[in-house]
Amino acid sequence: RACACFYTRTVKAGRKFACRQGDRKCVIRKHQNYMCRRCRYDKCVEFGMIYEPRAKRRPKNKEKAILELLQSSPLVERNEEASLIDRMEAEYRSMYARRLVQEKEYVTQRKLTRYNHPIQELYLSDFPAFYELFRIAIKESNAILQNVFEEFTNFPIEHRVTLFKNFLAKFNMMEGIYLSTKYFKNSTMVMASLITCGDMSDQEEWMKNETRIVKKEAFLVSAKGFMNEYMELFGSIGKLSQLTEREFYALAVLIYCDIDTSSDLPEDIVVVTQKTREQLFKELQRYYR
Repeated sequence: RACACFYTRTVKAGRKFACRQGDRKCVIRKHQNYMCRRCRYDKCVEFGMIYEPRAKRRPKNKEKAILELLQSSPLVERNEEASLIDRMEAEYRSMYARRLVQEKEYVTQRKLTRYNHPIQELYLSDFPAFYELFRIAIKESNAILQNVFEEFTNFPIEHRVTLFKNFLAKFNMMEGIYLSTKYFKNSTMVMASLITCGDMSDQEEWMKNETRIVKKEAFLVSAKGFMNEYMELFGSIGKLSQLTEREFYALAVLIYCDIDTSSDLPEDIVVVTQKTREQLFKELQRYYR
């Protein structure tokens, strides 16, 4: 899959590579780092890869909604002198405040049960609450990328949608695990949003108020499998509780730069995000001195 994406990007960009050794006989191995791009391209051709441009398709409803969000996002005046981490902190704090107001309104409207936590005001979530609060998170996250990363608004809208979807999915999972490890120790309780939580081991409790799903039993089986995987992931990166706030914002920047090789983004966008990653690492080096 990675080679197919490499071949597609190369053809679309019209790139020509020179062989590192000059004889076009470099060995190409799977998972090899820094392989010769000329010989890798030749190997793709040898295996019969052919690039066929995709027919333009109408965006799905979800993609259409994200597209409208990004096009309607207010662009604030960016502080060009501020670091990437500082910009992310400013945007996240602003987004957090907006989400918090809306989450509290929803909790009051739904009359969710208060969870007995020693230091934090938390409420017990269920599937309908999780769904609605996640929609709020999506809506309030739409301005982050364009207000933090100066190159983002210059990308074509379809590539901005891809980058936003890639960022949002990973960031929301990272945020949930970060908050969970902050408020719960050695527990199956996890944060479902900024102020709601739930027991990952009790899927029936999550689903008790859900009426939109017809095949609830089948859904519970799927949900149980997902939650088991989530708990394994939760346990493996539980050290997020040791993150400083500064590191949390840096990780959010890194998530933006972490592009899936199957996303079919053009090479020039991949290069730009890699430069952003390098800038972030320089900022972190100064932070740790």
